[in-house]
Amino acid sequence: MKVEWKGGNLTKKRAAFLCWNMWEWIAETLTQKEWVIAGYYSIDTIKNKWPEWSYNGGKVESCHNTCMSCEQVATHCEKCMLLSTWGGWDSGSIIPCTENVGSPYKNLYGQHRLKTAKAVKKRARLIANAAKKVYEGCK
Repeated sequence: MKVEWKGGNLTKKRAAFLCWNMWEWIAETLTQKEWVIAGYYSIDTIKNKWPEWSYNGGKVESCHNTCMSCEQVATHCEKCMLLSTWGGWDSGSIIPCTENVGSPYKNLYGQHRLKTAKAVKKRARLIANAAKKVYEGCK
């Protein structure tokens, strides 16, 4: 499958493939310096640097939250293809990916964000592997 998407309808398979590709790129390339410079909005800053985005010269149009899973379900979190990765939706969460205790996305944003790129890369690998599993399960 090619790393491209021109906007419009996004299949679960393509969303999973692109999600896997982006998080794998983060897991492989993130440096401590980049993580420190990213600051409060941290992971969004890093995701925006993915070379496959059209604004970076790639062939993938921008999308909701720079997240192909969000885009694929039009930000209806309860339908997220990765929701099972963190054990479903905690009753007190508004945004399950960033608030659920077991979510690999937790602490990638804000004042309580992870301190080291090594820890972020470990989380990125978990997300990439989950997206890869979804991709491989699609017809």
